[in-house]
Amino acid sequence: MALHCSENTLKELQVLILQCAFSVVLNEDQKPLILAIKKLKCYMTSQSEQLITWSYNTLLLRKAYKAMTDPINEALVSLIKDCIAFTESIRSSCLDAFFALFKESDDMTWLLCLIAEKLPQILIPRIHQYLTFSLSCHGNPFLSSPSGVENDYLQNLISLYDRLFKHLLQTNAKPLMIKSVCQLFHIYFEAITSTSDSQKFILGYILSLPKISPTLTDESWADIFKTLYENDAAGNIFLHEKNTNYSLVKLMDGNTVDLVSLFPSWLARIAFNPTGVVISHAIDVAIILDTLTHDPRLELKYLLPTGDQSIIDKLRPSFDTLDLKPTSINLVDWALSILGSTTIIRKSDDLSIPLFLSQLTILKSDSKEDAVNLFSQLISRLDLRSNYLADDTDIGAKYLILNLLSSAESKWPGIFQHVLQVIFSQAIAMHIADSEGSVNVEKILGNLAMLFEESNQVQCVTIPGFDAFQKYFTNHWRQVLLLFLNHPSLECRAMGYRLLANSHFWEHSSGKTGDCDPQVISNVLINAWFRHMKNRYMRYGEKEELLVVNEQQRLITHCCRDLGLAKTMLYATLDFILNGALEIFPSVDINSLQRERMRLIDKVRQKPVDYQPVRSSPSHLKPPQFIISVDFVKDELDIRDKIYVDNIERTASLFSDFHELPGVTSDACQDINFSLMNRLISKWSPQNVPLDTYDDVLPKNIPHGCDIMIGSAFKDHPILFLILEKCMDSTRGDLPVKDIIRSILVYFIVFWNMKEVVNVPTTLKFATQLEETIRLHILLKKMLPEFLHDIYQLFPFLSAKEMGYTLFNIVWYYLRWHPNTETVIPGIEAKFNFDTSKEEQQLRSEFCLAYCSKRDDGTLEHHH
Repeated sequence: MALHCSENTLKELQVLILQCAFSVVLNEDQKPLILAIKKLKCYMTSQSEQLITWSYNTLLLRKAYKAMTDPINEALVSLIKDCIAFTESIRSSCLDAFFALFKESDDMTWLLCLIAEKLPQILIPRIHQYLTFSLSCHGNPFLSSPSGVENDYLQNLISLYDRLFKHLLQTNAKPLMIKSVCQLFHIYFEAITSTSDSQKFILGYILSLPKISPTLTDESWADIFKTLYENDAAGNIFLHEKNTNYSLVKLMDGNTVDLVSLFPSWLARIAFNPTGVVISHAIDVAIILDTLTHDPRLELKYLLPTGDQSIIDKLRPSFDTLDLKPTSINLVDWALSILGSTTIIRKSDDLSIPLFLSQLTILKSDSKEDAVNLFSQLISRLDLRSNYLADDTDIGAKYLILNLLSSAESKWPGIFQHVLQVIFSQAIAMHIADSEGSVNVEKILGNLAMLFEESNQVQCVTIPGFDAFQKYFTNHWRQVLLLFLNHPSLECRAMGYRLLANSHFWEHSSGKTGDCDPQVISNVLINAWFRHMKNRYMRYGEKEELLVVNEQQRLITHCCRDLGLAKTMLYATLDFILNGALEIFPSVDINSLQRERMRLIDKVRQKPVDYQPVRSSPSHLKPPQFIISVDFVKDELDIRDKIYVDNIERTASLFSDFHELPGVTSDACQDINFSLMNRLISKWSPQNVPLDTYDDVLPKNIPHGCDIMIGSAFKDHPILFLILEKCMDSTRGDLPVKDIIRSILVYFIVFWNMKEVVNVPTTLKFATQLEETIRLHILLKKMLPEFLHDIYQLFPFLSAKEMGYTLFNIVWYYLRWHPNTETVIPGIEAKFNFDTSKEEQQLRSEFCLAYCSKRDDGTLEHHH
């Protein structure tokens, strides 16, 4: 049975205590009293509330109760503390009774502060509960209309606990005090998750805290912000309240309403109060608003700053007039999380708040180094590779960074030069120091390339910071090139080439010496091009490899917009071609190599009955074939053939792609083509030779060395046909181009009549030479009558003997003897003058058809 202390005993003890004088040191008179106070603890099981009230009243009556050095006062406070701790441990709380003691007396605030300081884990959460309960019973004056505290009880209550909060924030209990505010949100979320109705008033209390205790709100702000920002907590609260009207508020008139209906008035009276604690954190408020407005669940786009009625516009005066507190999260981290998001990709219109806050940070700072560091972090850490490589044309990051750069340049002219120096100094250091630095290098190259990407609507010269960007790369392009030229990441190489192309560094190369000399640029870029052409055989088919070659091609093409640089680079390209750079093939079996690269998981997934190891064949020892004009053969090309064809077509396009670029005139194109043809002619020295020598030796022999040199060059390097096709139309007539064509024709007449070739049953056996012969015939079209224009379509169906016959007995025969050829080959003049009537043309056409029909029985009549 529980012990019980009578009320008379407590009164007698109280009288004795009040009669005892104060003393700093324990004396004989106090000892029995203190012992009696301690013995009262044996009644805590049944009389805790009575003992707490008795101790409270005794301290109140002693008058000099603040003299806590007095041993009796200490014993009374200890009794209250132990009673509270005991009842809480047995889940029989007496704290409500304890809090009720302080309703009408300010004199005892010290006791509340002291007990809370001694038992912070117990009292702090219960204080929030007590205040929440009080506002739900007596009304919430801060969310009522008109706002303010008119109830004396509430006014005293709020004043008391504000003083308590301030006291605890100055003690070791500060971390617990701050944590308790965030714990209120967790209590709310637990309640709505469990569909409990027990916490319907807690959100109203949280929203009233800035008025109840501005000091506590300010001290807890960073944690409150992070709680709301992380995991979309603010959006989850807003959505739940919008859909359920869960939270309630009791007004001062006694009515209870849902919190959602009071939210606009809360924004106006508390959140945006010019003298309030919330608006002093206006940057954080703007971040929360930005998060809410871009939460697709909430449909709050109207909050964006698009007009005078926007809520965010109400914040703008505060940014200029108030001494704003710093952000609770790193502004760069926040911006990067938005710009790098792969779930919600923001366009430029969705970045008004991040841009405004970033501009504010820069313009309000007096440190140029801080601004440089901000740009350096944005450009170095932003990861846009997946979005940018997808060719997203409206990247919000470009809008934000360039507009931010424009603001920074207005305050610190030339700051972007400094930014680039810092970025690439760090990039070089990272690249050398560790492997992870390579990822950062890739980000830096890609992000800078993205910033200065041209479009149909935007020219590079109009982009903020472009002058500084171009100037930096004009002076440092080679150092930047070294970061990615041999980088193991193909994606990094692609971004590097794209960056150089976007910098237009070559535009100031004319007349320059040193690194920006045209010869230096040409040597570096063309060497890199042909090195990559060779390496493609080892990495063909990879998405990143294709990206690299596309960006290389684009860079060289754009460099050719400069007439002098174009000549230098294309001369070098011709030299590489003639030296066989495109005909250097690895000796490994590419097909086997690609099979070895198959992912292990793919091998595991293959059924045993389906998987059969493929043996290597000696086909990799045979040089690749170049054939693009015979459609039915294309599907039979192996990987090496496809790479070779692609290498040739890409390299040939370097000689013409720049013709279509803005600022490149037709006169400039003709001048470059003339120079290229002149360079080839200077190497070969084609001659106008006597025809009698051909009559005596064709179709078995070639009488002149220049024909052998020119013909063998075209045979060994089929790309020359594509280059000749591209250059012929715009080449002036004072060059012996047709002498070159004559030499090629003579060479291939002899080739198809060689004893090693002539007995081959199909021209497809020599696929590259078949393609070259087709392209030769296309070059001769203007010199042949119309009925011979399409004869090349028969070439894949002929034997080698029939091909030799066609070239010599039809094509050469017509060009050699016909008197009215519109464009004669120099040195080939008609010896006979005969009628070229329609009947003659019809006869020759019939001859061709008859000739083709005889190939099945092998009979060929040689008509002259």
